[in-house]
Amino acid sequence: MRHLFYARSGGRRRGVLLALALFSVCPAVLTFGSTADASVGAPVDAGDVVVVAANQEKQVFDGDSNTPFSLRLPAGASCPGDSANDDWRVQSFVIPADLDPGALTYGALRPRGDNLHALYGADTRPFIQVLTGQNSGPGEPGLIVGVPPLSFAVFPAGMLPAGPYRIGIACTWFEKTAMYWDTELVLSADPDVEPGQFRWHVANDPAAALADDSNSSWAKGIAAVTLVAAIAAIAVIITIATRRRNVSQHRTAYKEHR
Repeated sequence: MRHLFYARSGGRRRGVLLALALFSVCPAVLTFGSTADASVGAPVDAGDVVVVAANQEKQVFDGDSNTPFSLRLPAGASCPGDSANDDWRVQSFVIPADLDPGALTYGALRPRGDNLHALYGADTRPFIQVLTGQNSGPGEPGLIVGVPPLSFAVFPAGMLPAGPYRIGIACTWFEKTAMYWDTELVLSADPDVEPGQFRWHVANDPAAALADDSNSSWAKGIAAVTLVAAIAAIAVIITIATRRRNVSQHRTAYKEHR
């Protein structure tokens, strides 16, 4: 009986010690989570990305849902820390243009929220939760190694409705955005393009701007010609009316003279 009591007593002691150990660990875990959130301040718009041809440095300004492309970051683009030592990650996003990339948080496959997407590689894998280059120790910036060839081919028709979007790359710490690089694309519907049925162009495409300027100049030229023609027509009408009035006056004078 005494042996049974000591066995039970020992079990209780071990249970208490285990509970105390777990209790001592839990605050550390909770503190770690809050520290992670606290370490990411206001998200930083770090600049633009440049849309380039896949595996090339050549800048491109348009394509369709099947066109391979990539994103070129500024030279030396990096996260505040690396993945191996500081748990930073590299993400990508495709979001409506009126949303703020700095407000995004990320899950396993895409940004969290409705109608928010990651960019996909030409291999159909989402470019998300990607590791940075490794440093020799903690506290050093983590280099973003590169962006692979990308494509919109994984998106079925209707998933990305026509309109303006922001696409880009972000650095996150525990899924929260700390900094990002982006640019704006405009999608337009095209039923002849499979599977996505859309085309895209970079919003700041200089060729499109030149076309707009040309169209504007053409419209201004048409307006100017129309104005000149209207003035000329009015002048002709006035001249004809004046001549008719003069003829009428001459006839009246002639009759009175007779």
